[in-house]
Amino acid sequence: MNKIGVLVLNNLVNDSRVLKEVNSLSKKHQVDVFCFRSQGQPSLEENGNSKVYRTIKYNREYSGPFRKIYQAFIYLKYFFYVIYKLNRYNVVHCNDLETLPHGVIAKIFNRKLKVVYDAHEYETETLWMQNKLKKYLAKKIEGFLIKFSDLNITVSASIASEYSKNYKIDLPKVVLNAPNYSKIDKHQLFRKKYNLNNSDKIFLYQGGLTNGRGIEIMVDAFLSIDMTDMVLVIMGSGPLKEFVSDKIKDSKRIFLHESVPSNVLLNYTSSADFGILFYENNCLNHYFCSPNKLFEYIMAEVPVLVSNLFEVKNLVNNLNIGVVSEKNSIDGMRHSIIKILREEAGCYLENLIDAKNKFNWEAQEKVLLSSYNNILNEKI
Repeated sequence: MNKIGVLVLNNLVNDSRVLKEVNSLSKKHQVDVFCFRSQGQPSLEENGNSKVYRTIKYNREYSGPFRKIYQAFIYLKYFFYVIYKLNRYNVVHCNDLETLPHGVIAKIFNRKLKVVYDAHEYETETLWMQNKLKKYLAKKIEGFLIKFSDLNITVSASIASEYSKNYKIDLPKVVLNAPNYSKIDKHQLFRKKYNLNNSDKIFLYQGGLTNGRGIEIMVDAFLSIDMTDMVLVIMGSGPLKEFVSDKIKDSKRIFLHESVPSNVLLNYTSSADFGILFYENNCLNHYFCSPNKLFEYIMAEVPVLVSNLFEVKNLVNNLNIGVVSEKNSIDGMRHSIIKILREEAGCYLENLIDAKNKFNWEAQEKVLLSSYNNILNEKI
């Protein structure tokens, strides 16, 4: 049985993509995850063919005067730890650019080690990579290290094309951030919680309340229109939570809902009539993204209202599962709200059911396992 070391710089709890990949790979291989330990977490977890090692404790909330030094110390500690541990592994699965150096250097000491680079985003074109020097250095590092990777994976066809073009490499495999297939029983959790009428149309945003997600646009758009027959539920947490809470304090039709565990998420998603995904076009990562939230809406059989971004627009239009805003603005969202309300939501249902049969983790798992078979020279 091959041994796979999975590297991830978080505590794993909410990293749904990595959790699904580990579960899929452990059906055939021994999979060990090396991640950080937060307060109250065990240092070792075992589940069949997978183990989670949380040897290094990391306080992500630390904000003291030596925060940068503290982060550098933790990173180096993790670096040397995994380099030592990977000496007896067959594959190292590097999640994101930050762990790719670990895998490539580990390969120097273990020549049999295969390196898998799993770019969860367009790594050098994210919102946080807009500093020109930072982006330049990141591209140089990624371009050098990716040549040592035996398998490259990413999350959308557009991003895969960009990687292939920019670094002159074979087209990376695309493994979408789709949820596990689930038969949906429509719930009414929001109607019960907020005492809503059956005739009210519920719009739902679920996800992080962070910059670049169109949170400000969404709130202002809904505050500017007559909401007597509809409500907006914003479900999530993040830096903009206080902003949202303050903006909607006088509204009786916009609600801020706490985040919910992933195992019950689709029960809440299916309680909405429409799902909103309105990433702003402020970086190439957003322009080419295929967010997991879009596939969660599809799995919950909820029509979507999305911003005008390349990958998202093509997917929604080709599948005919909702409305694409013409402009990524308050006016654009407002017009899209009116447009989708004019549509009969049921007209999208058959298309959503077809879409969920194609865009689910079970389909993505086949791509992942087949790609591993190729680099390990194993028969399917």
